[in-house]
Amino acid sequence: MINDLLKREKAQIDKALGDFLLQENFKPPLHEMLSYPLLSPGKRLRPILVLWGCESLGGKREEALKPACGVECLHVFSLVHDDLPGMDNSDIRWGKPTAHKVFGEGKAVLIGDALLLLGIKWISEGLKNSGVVDSLSILCELAQMVGPAGLVGGQFDDISGGARTLDDWLNIYERKTSRLFQFSLLLGGTIGGGGEKELNILKEFGKYLGIAFQLGDDLLDLSKEEPSIPREFGVEVAKKLEKGYIEKAVSAMSDFSGAREKLISFAEYIGQRNE
Repeated sequence: MINDLLKREKAQIDKALGDFLLQENFKPPLHEMLSYPLLSPGKRLRPILVLWGCESLGGKREEALKPACGVECLHVFSLVHDDLPGMDNSDIRWGKPTAHKVFGEGKAVLIGDALLLLGIKWISEGLKNSGVVDSLSILCELAQMVGPAGLVGGQFDDISGGARTLDDWLNIYERKTSRLFQFSLLLGGTIGGGGEKELNILKEFGKYLGIAFQLGDDLLDLSKEEPSIPREFGVEVAKKLEKGYIEKAVSAMSDFSGAREKLISFAEYIGQRNE
């Protein structure tokens, strides 16, 4: 059931991404370059969390759709840069050549930059159109979670190498992956009209969910030679941690006053990928 629901959500988000990008009226070369990674067959999990976070508190899906697509822009920006030769040096993503292999390294850097700023634009427009009063605070939270204190800082530490404890690894996972999960839920919950208590619960849920997701991804990608928790500490350690973080995510929702069923099923889906 959850798989079918996620497929339907992905289809709506895929269409919205294409529509919003067309509305920008970029000239053909730029539109093509942005479309190549943005409209690739990603899972769209982060924008789904925006939509479900909004709906869990009684908000309107249509008001969250453009900001949700903005979050996907932020995610794809991080992947385009992550694939660059100076970082992970990946040639293939989503079963096709990465952006720098198609357009060149310089243009791939600019594609990532453009997607980052386009994402901020779509999030800002969505906040304005939905009538969120303190949208500036949300944008400051975005900068904190995606910038050097969050995603970018986690990526920086990830490529810096050196000896790491298990706690060091979990800290990297929490920043480079979990922060965007947290922001997705915070954004959706804010558009849905959530109060401080509900928003804090959604962020806590997203924190644990994001770490579990990264652990699951690493378990699924054991064929890669890149260092990770399962490669450094063993598969069983990683599986135990993944299960524990899923349990923490579900437990975090126990005092949530909104509709939590879909979010809990999302967490369970993440935890079942390696079973």
